[in-house]
Amino acid sequence: MPIYRRWRTLLCTLVLLAPNAQAQEINLVRGEALYRNHCNECHESLVHIRDRPRAKSRQELRLQVVRWSDEIDQQWGSDEIEDIVGYLDFTYYRFAR
Repeated sequence: MPIYRRWRTLLCTLVLLAPNAQAQEINLVRGEALYRNHCNECHESLVHIRDRPRAKSRQELRLQVVRWSDEIDQQWGSDEIEDIVGYLDFTYYRFAR
């Protein structure tokens, strides 16, 4: 196989496998706005800094956000959920670090 075909094949593979950074970027500002508008009524910041938090991982935090979004009848998509999880993780939990 000629070298240019190898490079082309490698480049195509990398392009297909590389995540779309813009689509996966967490919007902390939107996450904060969603949280403040829909969750802050019942959840003050104290719920996130208690001695024994319910969420012990980012996945558990995501499950809690999904659970409570269903409870308040929000039809959030995965982007909104990820933004809220990202905001809470960045602000209180710090699982991603």
